[in-house]
Amino acid sequence: MQITTTNILFAQLTTEVLIVPLLQDVAPSRIQDLDTDLVDLIGRVNHHGDWKGEANELGLFYLHDLTNNPFPAIKRILLVGMGKQADWTYEQLRQALATAVNFVQKRQFDNATVILPPASTPATLKDLAAVAVMATYQFTHYKTHD
Repeated sequence: MQITTTNILFAQLTTEVLIVPLLQDVAPSRIQDLDTDLVDLIGRVNHHGDWKGEANELGLFYLHDLTNNPFPAIKRILLVGMGKQADWTYEQLRQALATAVNFVQKRQFDNATVILPPASTPATLKDLAAVAVMATYQFTHYKTHD
């Protein structure tokens, strides 16, 4: 599985799963630098309120059957909750990323792209990359292959 972060336009992005970490009580439209078409898309896929945004809650939505999908090369969107803004810590972003990466790995998707906060520093990116690697690690040395 390949996990990437990118700064290209969403309309040019090709991925099986777009991972979007969100706070429970902050509307996507209030997130700075989040593509307006993506905000609209999140609203459309979650218009029934199937996803609440509680800590580590996942919501997988398929985009192929949406009319007027501005991102035809993105197959799915995976919303991952980070809890309430008042309770938010950097650790919750790490946990949300690990939860999402585990989910993607178990579903055996070939690739995923993660949206990270726009103010991420190189140290933050390095730390989150380590989280993604650790989330996919499996110790199989003693595992028998039947």
